[in-house]
Amino acid sequence: MKSAIQSSVFNQVRIWKGNHSLEAFTLEQSDSGFIGGGIVTVEDSTIRYQVVMDTSWHVLELSIKDVDRPRLKLYLTRTEDDLWYNAEGVLLPELSGCQEVDISITPFTNTLAIKKLTGHQQKRFKVAYICIPDFTYAAVEQVYQALGSGRYRYENLDTRFSAELIADEFGLVSEYPGLFMTLSKDQD
Repeated sequence: MKSAIQSSVFNQVRIWKGNHSLEAFTLEQSDSGFIGGGIVTVEDSTIRYQVVMDTSWHVLELSIKDVDRPRLKLYLTRTEDDLWYNAEGVLLPELSGCQEVDISITPFTNTLAIKKLTGHQQKRFKVAYICIPDFTYAAVEQVYQALGSGRYRYENLDTRFSAELIADEFGLVSEYPGLFMTLSKDQD
């Protein structure tokens, strides 16, 4: 995957433990944006993903692949007007209007919406939800609300699932009750 990001300004590393997964995650920042990605061991698969964002945390492209089953992979790009395209450059109308992405096996993608909140703001997002291990995707409606002290309320309006997330000083989720928790963190 090509990226416009050149020299690294900082690097964040996290180890997240999920109910049935373990993730080694890195986030790099430069003058031109961010690259976040991880390797997630989940059940009988190893999933590698990468999300490329601009300096405002808007997704530009993402790739996901199952290391153990190379035919299972997904590559998407997003334009400024929230149009999504697959690896062949074909428009995916079912994702049109999605401002964010949510990958089911990582708490990182919650950070993308969190970074767009200010004060005690509540904001609704149309999200490209990607379900792993089957690599399916659909547009869903999600709401995030800043509660203060690094706490955020998350709700998926399609499923009515909600949770109170705790994020660290960088906006990375450190605790997602019942689903994910940070085991360790490191920074440059």
